[in-house]
Amino acid sequence: MLKRNTFAVATVAAGMLLAACSSGSTSGTESASTAASQPETATSASMAPASMAPSAPLKVGVVTSLTGPAAIYGPPVQATVELAMKQINDLGGVNGQPIEIIIADDGSNPTTGAKAVSKLLEQDGVNALVAMTDSATREGFISQVEESGIPFVYTTLYEGGACLPNMFVIGEVPAQYDPIYKSFVTDVGAKKVFFIGHDYVWPQTVFPLAQKSIESAGGKVVGQELVPFGTSDFGAILKKAQDAGADSIVTGLVGGDFGAFVKNWRQSGMDKSTKQLSLTMTDDYAQALGAAAAGIYGGFGYFAGVDTPANKAMIAAYKAANPDAFSQNTLTEATYDGIQALAKAANAAGTTEASALIKALAGIQLPDSPRGALTIDAKTHHATATMHLLVADETGTYSLVKAFPDVSPGEQCSF
Repeated sequence: MLKRNTFAVATVAAGMLLAACSSGSTSGTESASTAASQPETATSASMAPASMAPSAPLKVGVVTSLTGPAAIYGPPVQATVELAMKQINDLGGVNGQPIEIIIADDGSNPTTGAKAVSKLLEQDGVNALVAMTDSATREGFISQVEESGIPFVYTTLYEGGACLPNMFVIGEVPAQYDPIYKSFVTDVGAKKVFFIGHDYVWPQTVFPLAQKSIESAGGKVVGQELVPFGTSDFGAILKKAQDAGADSIVTGLVGGDFGAFVKNWRQSGMDKSTKQLSLTMTDDYAQALGAAAAGIYGGFGYFAGVDTPANKAMIAAYKAANPDAFSQNTLTEATYDGIQALAKAANAAGTTEASALIKALAGIQLPDSPRGALTIDAKTHHATATMHLLVADETGTYSLVKAFPDVSPGEQCSF
């Protein structure tokens, strides 16, 4: 059972934009657990075909942070994937056999992540990989993934442009935020926007694209500041935004720095004169902030309030097994979809052989995804998404402002 750790979530959640998972039949570096007591929820991705000839079991290696600064993600994502595995196995598994999951700790850094993937490939003999890691950690092991040739599902929202024939991406990419930025201008009223983010590849990539979207909708970007990790005093930057005449702020701050910014923003009184769109305040982070999150906007491919039968069923099953846990968010749910996509692909292919799995994943559809219908585009290997502009209330719970269905990931790759 998961327990809430408000301090840990408020200082780390969304910090690395990373997570990963474990399963109903788990083995691996730290723990083995079972989801036997979890309620059953049928999903179309997990139906095993009748009269299918036996094949090697689907053995999935999952890379997550069990230690290091992003370790807060381990337990909730592990619980989410245990739920997915139980649902799949209760419906007959993959080609009539249960899935095996091996979870590996990336230690929240590229060196440990590369060693973890090496073990999964060379010692554990996995035939598929799933990862929710930051971009630096992904790049630390991506050459091993390419050489292995086995299917790799990456479930983190990221800067885009990572392309391998055996790589498939479910996480949101910058091109999919275009309607979010435009709606922030036209529906919320952001006219003069100031960007504040961390000085690394994600904000560096996202902000120029955001500026194009904002300006095309009639808004204006009046300034930008990129700060090092560990920044806690944003007073001088907020004064720059105020002097520039900003009526809105878009933040790309992660971890505890975002919480510090929100505190500074409110203490300065600029929460009264500026709107804020956070690109990193996932459901669990908003919940941890509570009243401090009120009125802050967010934009993601998933939030816990998605009004679909599949999401309601998944949330109910998750809460039944983990009553004290923070809510689902776009990172944990994407990993759930990653496991379901692999299971559906293996069942469709009738085998876990790598080339057949890769072929089946290209263009695969999950009509009953908790986030809504999801398709992994056959050409780009990135998922289409229903994007959601959200606003948090006094309890830190998101409600929907506007939804944008079937948003393309853009020209990421070409296969």
